[in-house]
Amino acid sequence: MTSFVAFQSETMRPDIDYIKEKYRHFNDLCFEGRLPEVPVELCDAAGFLGKACYSAVEDRYGLVIGYSKLKLRINIRYDLPESEVEDVILHEMIHLYIA
Repeated sequence: MTSFVAFQSETMRPDIDYIKEKYRHFNDLCFEGRLPEVPVELCDAAGFLGKACYSAVEDRYGLVIGYSKLKLRINIRYDLPESEVEDVILHEMIHLYIA
């Protein structure tokens, strides 16, 4: 008996509107809307698919007390299946949630 593995052959390069739509969807679905709206940047880097960017806020003793300047960077260098693009967005949202 031959078994077949289903795979998604359609690939895409997301735009900012798509990323923001998925961000809002996953924020409601997975984070109960707790994540703030963040700026989204598209990039063409070879080293990563996505990156959650933020700056540490320190108290007067140098201890990190929070984070600011939250931003989401999504790579559009590669054509990826939509499910992988969604995984990248969700993965980076987890980093923002932890921060």
